[in-house]
Amino acid sequence: MVKTTRNSLIIEGNGKIYEISCNVRIVNPLDSRKSKTIKAIWDTGATDTCINEKIVNLIGLISAGKIEVINTSHKKLVEVYPVELHLPNGLWCALTCAASIQKEIDCDMLIGMDVITQGDFCITNENGNTIVSFTIPHRNKIDFCE
Repeated sequence: MVKTTRNSLIIEGNGKIYEISCNVRIVNPLDSRKSKTIKAIWDTGATDTCINEKIVNLIGLISAGKIEVINTSHKKLVEVYPVELHLPNGLWCALTCAASIQKEIDCDMLIGMDVITQGDFCITNENGNTIVSFTIPHRNKIDFCE
């Protein structure tokens, strides 16, 4: 279940969840009429946000160059595309997305640490249910040792 407020997003599982995902809307920054709501996985192991080539083609994104992407088996150069990312709570941030994610992944976008670190991100468990919280901009320091 996804809940939102003006600046925050909560993804709550019925039990433990092993994939943090939600629907997001991506918009071509050169033509806001070209947009698509897609499934995105929040991936704390990804440095950069990645987008599937089929979505790039679908909304007509234009490459801004190339970056090197490294995964567990190899590294390669991939095109990067400016894109507006609209989270379910209506927040958006302009970012550059790498255009290549593996076709075996059951999503159209991986939200990487380039986006996650723009706000506060927390995973907790209450009564056996996983709760993921994200708020942007940053609000308060989260320190479980204090």
